[in-house]
Amino acid sequence: MASFDVMGWNETHRGRWANVDLEPPQSKAHWSRTSIKEGWEYKYGDASGFAKYTPCETPVSVLAGFPDNFVKKPEGRASTVGVEVIIKALKQAGVDPLSPGIVTFRNNLNKIFLTVVDNKKDWVVSACMLSGFPTLFLDIETSDADFETYPDSEKFTYYGYKFETLCTGGGDGVVDSTSESAVVVKSKLNDLDLLIATEVDCHEEAQDLGVDGKPEVSSFVEIKTSRLPASTKQRQNAQRFKFPKWWVQSLLGGVPKIVVGYWDNDGVIQDIKAFETHTLPTKATDGMTGYMKKQIWKPDHILSFGLEVLLWMMSYAEQDRDCHLQFRYDPRSQIIKGALVREGDLVERVKTALGISEEAAKKSDM
Repeated sequence: MASFDVMGWNETHRGRWANVDLEPPQSKAHWSRTSIKEGWEYKYGDASGFAKYTPCETPVSVLAGFPDNFVKKPEGRASTVGVEVIIKALKQAGVDPLSPGIVTFRNNLNKIFLTVVDNKKDWVVSACMLSGFPTLFLDIETSDADFETYPDSEKFTYYGYKFETLCTGGGDGVVDSTSESAVVVKSKLNDLDLLIATEVDCHEEAQDLGVDGKPEVSSFVEIKTSRLPASTKQRQNAQRFKFPKWWVQSLLGGVPKIVVGYWDNDGVIQDIKAFETHTLPTKATDGMTGYMKKQIWKPDHILSFGLEVLLWMMSYAEQDRDCHLQFRYDPRSQIIKGALVREGDLVERVKTALGISEEAAKKSDM
């Protein structure tokens, strides 16, 4: 099947979603990446970039220092990271990147799973499956939606990085968005194995991890910012549209805690709330009754849809091995289509990262 009909799937499965079990994610590999100023270097197996969570007091400004102190990530496709980074991290950690299942960044899964919550945003994911191996590699691609801007979007992005800086011991200095720390977690949706690379905001370990530390997902904290609700409607909109995004992102990455800083019109954090990830589906209905409560997002809906799309992608890729494939969701038709990228380089990049020569690949297919 060359396409996946999102609208048709929703109509067929309305209120009758399959039960999906998510195996608790476990850390298998990790890396730190230095800032652009320090060379933008990947350090596999190095936990020195994992910051420790430090609660900050309110009120506190997240507008202070903007824009002069903001070191932004490169714009457009220059900031896109390839799936080969995950492969290198797994190899360094002694984990087989060619085990059955899917190897991907969490960002790809966010796009796919949240289609049933926000069906008006287009997305693109690249993929390949090598001959003789049971692994589907998903690569990050950018779509028009990734480059959309809105009034003050850069300022609001700064708010997020500024709050993260304040929550990890930073003060009023430079807010640098170019460094990162990440883990690759192993999980499973029913029988589908997943190796998911997840960027980590900070952790709650008793000590700094240092170079040789072992990041544990049970200590991870996701840092978010949001507008301070000025009305019941604004609060309920956040529950309907932001909570599922936070939930999916943290659930798939194994992050148990989300800390949200709520800013006012002056860019001042007036309130900070901590949520346990597993409680968000229940909290999403707080204060809602009747029709509105019935229309709120459902965890089973999201997970069941996401799993079915991933299995469809696996099946599609099995028919076109050693090909650079692209899956694209069109919000107008609400259809996901698969296609061959004839000049694509994903297969070559994956083989190079794996250290597989053309000769070895041919032998494995015999």
